[in-house]
Amino acid sequence: MTALEPREMTVRRWSAGGTRVRPVTTAAVGRPVLDVDGNGRVRMVVRVELGDLLPRWRHTALFLRVGLDDNRIRPVDLWCDAGVPVAVSGLGDRTFGWFLGGFNDRALDVRRFTATAALDVPDGVDVLAVRVRLDASLTGPLLPVVPLRRIRHARVERPWVFTEPLPADRRAPVGRPVRTVPSTTPTVRLCLAADVENYRRFRNPEAARAQERFRELLSMARELAGVDESAVRVENAGDGQFAVLPTGLDETAVIPGLVAGLGTALRRANADLNDHARLRIRVALHRGTIGAVPNGWVGTAAIAVHRMLDSAPLRRALATTPRADLALIVPDSLYRDVIAHGYGDLIPESFHPATVDQPEKGFTEPAWIHVPER
Repeated sequence: MTALEPREMTVRRWSAGGTRVRPVTTAAVGRPVLDVDGNGRVRMVVRVELGDLLPRWRHTALFLRVGLDDNRIRPVDLWCDAGVPVAVSGLGDRTFGWFLGGFNDRALDVRRFTATAALDVPDGVDVLAVRVRLDASLTGPLLPVVPLRRIRHARVERPWVFTEPLPADRRAPVGRPVRTVPSTTPTVRLCLAADVENYRRFRNPEAARAQERFRELLSMARELAGVDESAVRVENAGDGQFAVLPTGLDETAVIPGLVAGLGTALRRANADLNDHARLRIRVALHRGTIGAVPNGWVGTAAIAVHRMLDSAPLRRALATTPRADLALIVPDSLYRDVIAHGYGDLIPESFHPATVDQPEKGFTEPAWIHVPER
């Protein structure tokens, strides 16, 4: 049995004074154990053990993510021995993971578990290099005034990094081909679409600078949310951007991080600008099964996120709030799954219901809009 490497898990809180980090527990991950299954695939087993929590704190969800350094290696099957409901994501992708628990405040009775991936490894690859991250959703003591538990997100700040030699003989039995999943296989992903309000006011040199600031602030917001920017698929179009985030993200951490990160990035981008140059942006988030094709992406989420970005309620929300630089819209599904539960520092009451209704395009969807004043 491999030795375990412990790490602190910390909770981050964003405020006007900066980010505060508080250790709440520990987690330990063992070096991956590798062997070959009956189909000639490499089977990777990762062992995880959780430390003690602070008094009256408890786990409600866990998310174990693995990133492969070599994009020629692909997972074709994932499973987990935990004794609780488990969902997997990222089949066929270089980043994949296991989600234990659910989007609620029910206690997760897990102290240790093993996660297994069957990997398709082509000839000529002799080493497996992986980065392992663990995130957790936690609830603390009951609030003194109302009987509610605040859901917090804890993460390991520094990933576990392992480099292991692969088994030398990976030949599959004759007549049993290895199943592979192409990287373009449709998977559930978060999508982000954004544009700049009143972009036409800029002359060409101003527009070029505005585009650069716009791209930089969106990239910064994703990085502040803990998203690996190198794994984001971005399509830029002047005053707009469409981004498909990588698979295997913990939405209970990424969505609060994006909301806070967009505000921080906008404040930095606009810090030394006058009212004419100041960027005010609209942003839409959506989630769904989408896949890459030669001319872009296919899937209802890729369409819906643009419909919401171009919606009258979102445009009106920003136009009628002159002290705001951001208007964010999310579908009802994301609101109910993540925002309504107050993950991170999200305040559900700061989101207001709206209906995106575009009958000429056959599109109607309930949504929620957030307009934070600067």
